[in-house]
Amino acid sequence: MPADSCPFVVKKALELVKPGDYIQLVDCDMLSFEREGHPGMSAMIDFIGPFCQMGGMNPSSGPQLEAGVKTAGAEYVQVREMAFQINKHAKTAQLQGLSAWNQLTLVDNFLFVCGSKSASKLE
Repeated sequence: MPADSCPFVVKKALELVKPGDYIQLVDCDMLSFEREGHPGMSAMIDFIGPFCQMGGMNPSSGPQLEAGVKTAGAEYVQVREMAFQINKHAKTAQLQGLSAWNQLTLVDNFLFVCGSKSASKLE
């Protein structure tokens, strides 16, 4: 989701919850990872960066989520930062599979963006 649309989307979500209920949002910061020892992830992030820009997406939107949620009018906003190992570095086989699935989903999203934009814009 483009970062500037966060307040609008959150405001619409807040309209759907009853008083006293809550919504939980999870976003990422694909740029905050230790590049050393992770050549595959580094190459992927370097490759998708231009596509993020073309599609109006922010690969580091997670740190901006709190401000967008507050702008939308949310009260009692709590932020919890999480960091975890992915793919072959994940602690269990299940987490390895889930993180691989997550990255493949990212690839699908970028394929969508690439298909809707002219590749010549990358040059």
